[in-house]
Amino acid sequence: VASLTDDELRAAYSGAAALLFLSRSEGFGLPVVEAMACGCPVITGSHPAVLEAAGGASLTIDDTDPDALARSMESVTDPTTRADLVARGHERVRGLTWSATADSLAAAMLQAAGR
Repeated sequence: VASLTDDELRAAYSGAAALLFLSRSEGFGLPVVEAMACGCPVITGSHPAVLEAAGGASLTIDDTDPDALARSMESVTDPTTRADLVARGHERVRGLTWSATADSLAAAMLQAAGR
């Protein structure tokens, strides 16, 4: 298992052509958000937690289709597609703050408690 410092991780995301994230057992998909924050386009499968993390700002593919995977990896090299994914990723992560997370959790807890 690789261990990177925060600076090394930012450099890795920033220098990557894309993050390919095809996890099928994910709790949220933090790497998706981290990559987007660094301006790295993201390609995901259709696992619900990953789709929630991506918030519509990733290329979503059928992760059982090798041809779809190849096409998506090629498409992120197109400057227009890349710029669009980077812009959508930055927009997505703007709303993902610890404060917003705490507010959402508090609201869910109050709802569960019947208030």
